[in-house]
Amino acid sequence: MSLRRLVVTCFLAAAPVAQVTAQQPSAPIDPAKLKSIYELIAVSHGAEIMASSIINSLPAQRQAHSEVPAAFWDVFARKATEQIPMLIDSLVPIYARHFTQNDLDQIIAFYQTPAGQHSIAEQPAILVESMDLGRRWGTQMGRAIGDSLARAESQ
Repeated sequence: MSLRRLVVTCFLAAAPVAQVTAQQPSAPIDPAKLKSIYELIAVSHGAEIMASSIINSLPAQRQAHSEVPAAFWDVFARKATEQIPMLIDSLVPIYARHFTQNDLDQIIAFYQTPAGQHSIAEQPAILVESMDLGRRWGTQMGRAIGDSLARAESQ
């Protein structure tokens, strides 16, 4: 895949999101709820988790798209990390639609506990292990289905 094609693909993949956002303006969010949403994102280390996810996914992307110059990925990592605050701002209306003020208060209270902080700290490892398990599970299921189809064709 050429660099131009990769950039166009990334742009086109993001375009529907931008289009939906543009078509569905959010209703004003109550200032107290807005403050709680930002507090939830902060106490759950949302920005740090997003940055880590981006950085941790880059080696696989570099490998999958080896024809793309390393400079592209370096700039991508820097710009993506710089733009996380804007991404968080874009997430606020989603949180506002899905959580009441009472929900936010309870979730924040949980994340402020030792158990909540432990849960946050363990999420990256759980995600990595879950993705690995899912990959192995999918491979195993794919082999079983392939073998079954091959047996059915040979009969």
